[in-house]
Amino acid sequence: ICTTDQMCANGVKTCMIRCILKYEAEPGCDADNECQWDWKHSNCNRNCDKFSSISTCNTAPTCMWSNSTCRQQYNMRYTAQADCVADSECTWEVLPTGQQCIGNCASRFNSVHCELNTMCRWDSTTQACDFKCENKFENSADCNADPKCMWSAVSGICVTHCKSVASRAECQNMATICRWDTNALTCDKQCKFRYSAGDACEADAECTWYNSG
Repeated sequence: ICTTDQMCANGVKTCMIRCILKYEAEPGCDADNECQWDWKHSNCNRNCDKFSSISTCNTAPTCMWSNSTCRQQYNMRYTAQADCVADSECTWEVLPTGQQCIGNCASRFNSVHCELNTMCRWDSTTQACDFKCENKFENSADCNADPKCMWSAVSGICVTHCKSVASRAECQNMATICRWDTNALTCDKQCKFRYSAGDACEADAECTWYNSG
């Protein structure tokens, strides 16, 4: 009911006036724990740490989901180069139009530069840097719709799909779900996660269907 009113937003156990309507200046905005000042656009927005889900966080104009928490976007978080590069998730970008702090994984063109950002993962197959699956999706449907990702029934989060893993070391780090094929030199799901039906399981020479009932 609260969010159906365009002037309102859900606060902590209460319905509150949206920050952008509540404050017109930085001092009042920053003094309110629910709000934070957007210096770039000179208005007051909801404090990023008040969003508890990927979907609500990533739709907020100044926020982004990072390692299980909602944080300010890089260009909002830091205005000085020294502060920006001191954060492992960020890098300082110099453009003809100006300078800013960024953290877009896609802008990192090698594995070393990519993995310096704890939000990113290097795909050795496509030779591209992208956000880790756990920073992209919060539910199984969206997660499994991305061929590079899969929903982990073990941890209850979105993780990199075993088949997207090209190194033995990374595959073995996911040993609760994945297994390394020493003959094919590929990573794949363990049989118990690969199939949910007996016929498909038995059709795979590596697997055997076990009827616990």
